[in-house]
Amino acid sequence: MKKNELIKYRKLVIDEYKRRQILNESVDLNEIINQALKEFKVTESNGIYVCTKAFYYDWHVCYQDLECYTVNVDIDSKYAERKIYCDIESGLIVKGSIEKGDYCQLITDFESNNIVLNPYNSCKDKNGYEEVRLDFFESILNRGQTQTKKKILSKYPRI
Repeated sequence: MKKNELIKYRKLVIDEYKRRQILNESVDLNEIINQALKEFKVTESNGIYVCTKAFYYDWHVCYQDLECYTVNVDIDSKYAERKIYCDIESGLIVKGSIEKGDYCQLITDFESNNIVLNPYNSCKDKNGYEEVRLDFFESILNRGQTQTKKKILSKYPRI
């Protein structure tokens, strides 16, 4: 996140926090952060991703009918043919595959060239993506980017 973006984000959150206090409304920091993130866009990210889904394709053949469907697997499964990654700052979605394709990056290349977190090793609830994102944006209010990055990388396991 650029420095001016961080300043703008902090201002959005602090202003809303103060506004709610003045109006005697409930002050839920997570709610305020989520609201601020709807209005706020990050243009330059630290490149921290959460792998939110891992799956492979399977087919069922019955007479002349062919049915294709996906089977979710654990994030670190050796059977994962495709993976979905989400950037915790910008929300950018990147698709990965075990084979190079038009719209996918190679899983091995992407995971070796980027910071990819695997909080719960499960496709359920996007593998904790929202939790990590909220933790990042809550922490960055007080700690700054460098300390927040260290905290996130020490708190959540990587692939």
